[in-house]
Amino acid sequence: MPHASLVTDLALVLGVAALTGTAFRALRQPPILGYLLAGLIVGPYIPIPLFADVERVRELSEFGVVLVMFAVGLEFSLGRVAAVLPLAGVTGLVQMGGMFWAGNLLGASLGLTPAGAVFLGASVAISSTMVVTKVFELHRPPADVRGIVLGVLVLQDLVAVVLIAVVTAVAEGSGLAPAALASTLGRLLGVLAAATGLGLLLVPRMTRKIAGLRSPEVSTVFALGLCFSLAAIMEHLGYSPALGAFLAGMLVAESGLGRRFEHLVAPLRDAFAAV
Repeated sequence: MPHASLVTDLALVLGVAALTGTAFRALRQPPILGYLLAGLIVGPYIPIPLFADVERVRELSEFGVVLVMFAVGLEFSLGRVAAVLPLAGVTGLVQMGGMFWAGNLLGASLGLTPAGAVFLGASVAISSTMVVTKVFELHRPPADVRGIVLGVLVLQDLVAVVLIAVVTAVAEGSGLAPAALASTLGRLLGVLAAATGLGLLLVPRMTRKIAGLRSPEVSTVFALGLCFSLAAIMEHLGYSPALGAFLAGMLVAESGLGRRFEHLVAPLRDAFAAV
């Protein structure tokens, strides 16, 4: 029965993650390392008779990514984004450009096809937001450093859209014309501008009204509904759901109540971050 299978997979993944996360924490290591080990244990890649349905677990893990990016967005108002954008933008572009070039060069030296080398370069150019945020929970850096790093991670999610277009074009055997690249980037920026403009008219005011009800339950449901709604819209438009979740968090932060909502969604975020 699908429901029973889902429950079994969730029990297996979270149970193993709890054991490995606890073990790594006892060794004074980030629990995220234990969660990564749990993924190997319950996956079909090593000869252990414990594995969950890969596709189902991948879908569940999307919950964790979406919730983490929503929490990241709750730390960023538009003013803070504008403050960190220049330095985060330069840092991110240099880092991604360097890693993409190095990965591409490594792929070529290993004898990979041009498409394979480009794919390797694109893979190593993007960092894991999940891992970075979990490490920050254990060793919280100064606020300015944290803002710049998180800004770079958000920039990487934006650049990932362009990289996907590049990799797809190369894999199909055709180059990506500058006009097509500009069109992809322009469409992305247009969608973000429209969503941000419309969201600023509605979300901060709605957030303050919901918070005024003084019901943590209603506030939590509102936050999650907004988070997954914008994530679904972005996915429908062909972009990463995580991008929509970040935008939702940023719009909630514009109400001045980001910290309160971050506290409400933290338990659910932490649970699914382990999947």
